[in-house]
Amino acid sequence: MTIIKFSLWLLIPYYIYQRREEFRNINYSDLFLFISLFLVLGLFIPYALDMGHYTYANSNAGYKGFFFATNDITIAFMIATIFTGRAVTLSIVNKRKWASLFLLLLYLGLLSSLLLISTKTGVVFGVIYTIALLIDFLFFEKKIQSIYRIFMVSLFTVSIACLIFVGKDFIIGAISGTYARITYFYHLYDGNLIRLLTSSRSEYLKLGFQSFWDSSNPFSIPWIGFGFEYRLIHFGGAGVGGLMEMDFFDTLFGLGLIGTLLVNSVIGYFLILSLRRKNLSTHTIALITILLYSFFAGHVLFSALCTTLLGLICGGIMLTHTRNDQLGRRRM
Repeated sequence: MTIIKFSLWLLIPYYIYQRREEFRNINYSDLFLFISLFLVLGLFIPYALDMGHYTYANSNAGYKGFFFATNDITIAFMIATIFTGRAVTLSIVNKRKWASLFLLLLYLGLLSSLLLISTKTGVVFGVIYTIALLIDFLFFEKKIQSIYRIFMVSLFTVSIACLIFVGKDFIIGAISGTYARITYFYHLYDGNLIRLLTSSRSEYLKLGFQSFWDSSNPFSIPWIGFGFEYRLIHFGGAGVGGLMEMDFFDTLFGLGLIGTLLVNSVIGYFLILSLRRKNLSTHTIALITILLYSFFAGHVLFSALCTTLLGLICGGIMLTHTRNDQLGRRRM
C-alpha cells in the first residue's frame, strides 16, 4: 500500500504528459482551485455541525474534521493557499470582479482553515505567504492601476480585520490551545528546542540510523533498504518502524541508497525544470514548498493526498515546459 501511494506522484505527471494536448485546452490551475474549495468545505461543514476530531489527540488544540493525518492536511491547505492566492492576483489583474470576490473569500477560507488546524508550520506559512502576496500586489504587479491596487489591498485588509473580529473567540481558543500544547511539550522535553520543533523526529532519526547501519544487518540493507512492511513488522510504530515523517530518511531506510538516488534524481529533474527562467511559475513555488515540508515535516511522499498534489504540481511543470518549448520552436 505504501508503494502504491508513493507511486502516484510519478504516475500522474506521466499521464498528464501522455495527454498534454488535451490538458492544454483547459485552465490547468483551475484543478487546484477546485481542490481548494473541496478542502475548505470538507473542513468547515463538519466543524459547523460540531463533528470530527481535534488535530492533536487528548487535546483541544486545533481541529481537522474527518481528515486523517495532520501533516497531510497541513501541506494540502498550504499548497491550496499558494495557488488560490496567485489566482486572486491574476483575477484582479484581468479585472474579473466577481471572480476576484469569490477567490478572495476562498483565500480567507483557506487562511481560516490553517488557523483552525493550528499546526505551527501551517499558521506561520499562512502569515508569511499573505504578507508576501500583499507586497507583490503592491509593488510588483505593474499592470494594476495605483488607485485600484490601494483599493484592493484595503479591501483585503478590512476582510482580514473582519475575519479576526468575527472569529476572535475561535482565534483566541485556537491560539491558546496551541500555546498550551507547545508549553506542555517544552517542559516534557526538558527545554530541548530541537526535539520540540521536530516533534520528536530528531529522536526517531537517531533510532532509525542505529537500525539501518547495525552491523548485524545483511550487506544488502544499506543498498536496497528494509522495505516498508519489514520495518513496520520488525521495528514497531513511529520512528524506527513505519514512517518517521521525514521523507528523505524514510526513503533511505525503506528503499536504501539506490532507491533514494533514483527518487532524488526524478525530484531533481522536476526541480531543475521548474527553476528554468522561462518555466518559473506558481508551480515552482508550490514544488519548493512541498519539498521543504517533505524533508522537515514529512508524510508527503507516502500519503495519497499529498502525492496526488505533488503529481499535479509536477504535471503542471511538465505542461509549462512543453508549452514554452513549443512556443520557442514556433518563433524560430
